[in-house]
Amino acid sequence: MKENDYLVWPDLLKIASVYAVIMIHSAAPLLVQYCERGATDWWIGNLYDAFSRWCIPLFIMISGTFVLGNVHDQSLGRFFRKRARRVVIPLLIWSFIYFLWRIYGNNEALALSSFPVIIFTEPIYYHLWYLYVIIGLYLLAPFLGIYLKNAERQNVSYFLMLWFITASLLPMVESYFDVRIYLSTGASNTVFTLLGYFVLGYVLRDMLLRPVQMLRYLLLFLLAFFMTASGTYYVTVRQNDGIFDGIFYEYFSVNVLAMSLAIFAIGKNITLPAVVLRFEKRFGIIRTTASCVPGMYLIHAMLIEISKEGLLGFTFSQTTLHPALGIPVFAFGIFLASLAVVFIVKLIPVIRFIVP
Repeated sequence: MKENDYLVWPDLLKIASVYAVIMIHSAAPLLVQYCERGATDWWIGNLYDAFSRWCIPLFIMISGTFVLGNVHDQSLGRFFRKRARRVVIPLLIWSFIYFLWRIYGNNEALALSSFPVIIFTEPIYYHLWYLYVIIGLYLLAPFLGIYLKNAERQNVSYFLMLWFITASLLPMVESYFDVRIYLSTGASNTVFTLLGYFVLGYVLRDMLLRPVQMLRYLLLFLLAFFMTASGTYYVTVRQNDGIFDGIFYEYFSVNVLAMSLAIFAIGKNITLPAVVLRFEKRFGIIRTTASCVPGMYLIHAMLIEISKEGLLGFTFSQTTLHPALGIPVFAFGIFLASLAVVFIVKLIPVIRFIVP
């Protein structure tokens, strides 16, 4: 998917990924209400959430595709200044915005003086954890760039296999069987458990697939999706009496890894109709929307709360309609609202720096 020197596929995957993030946050409330809402609503939430788990790995893989391949084309100072402007500064600003939201929107008893402590010990709001991971990956990028530039293919394959075993397979075994394995990186989404996605994005940057290979990746996605949804049902309902267990949802899990690899491979190799490419060349809708994605990620959590709490004079949530329709419709509404807000903010010189 390329129009002259403009690559369409990364922007399409970014747009799809941010919608999938919003989908996850729209479906999630139903997953902790099995006993209250019943099996049908729980399964609807589970299917939508399980289907979307590839979103964060895709963001990381796209970053790896372009960051690791170009990290040596600039000085370390320039590299880190650019990343600080796009990640660190927005993290500080939006952490403070969400800190104020927790105080005045959620009525939490937090002292302003606690902000510097909290921001260094935990994400201020649930979705901001991702920016901490990205900062960690960017700090490692110069070293990884040297390694990947000079390492033989066999050596890189060994690295990815080691990552798969210690950061994906073993943490799932630990969580499922409630054991502690010394070589495991632990069952949490950290820089090191997600590091392999960063490297995979670089390794697969030139991947080209034939139609039959794309079909195989589609089958891989469907199989992994089935494993994610059914595995979550088994550990939540059959083993835990409806109390949610998210081990199959974890971004480092084997099944989510398979889903993410499949979506990346298919998205990178799918061919758009010529009329779509001509339309994009003329109007730039995909490019413009993709440029708003980082800001949309930052703001969407607040818009979800505003919509559900009726702070604009009306209430709209994932259960306003039947959840089977309500979840994707609610997610799309938040997607459009986030896009509109970020687009407007980018037009205002005084405040546009708050969205990367």
